[in-house]
Amino acid sequence: MNTYGRRDLIPQSEWPTYEEEKVVAYDPEEVARLLQLADVDETDVLEFFLSTGFRNGGGTHLGWSDFDARNKGVTGLCKSDHS
Repeated sequence: MNTYGRRDLIPQSEWPTYEEEKVVAYDPEEVARLLQLADVDETDVLEFFLSTGFRNGGGTHLGWSDFDARNKGVTGLCKSDHS
């Protein structure tokens, strides 16, 4: 709205607040235990997230067009027209 000159529509005192969530990380022993107990599909998912750094929200919206097998990478540019 600022770009179009529409400022001060809502007083700053009424702006929503942002509370940063505390990140809970697994320690290496917990990860090893998860991988030990996981089946093949679960292992693939766990290793994908561990290797790419994607979080669940980003990783679940990837499609085949986001994967680059030649360069062994993921674009992360999620599109709505996945095949």
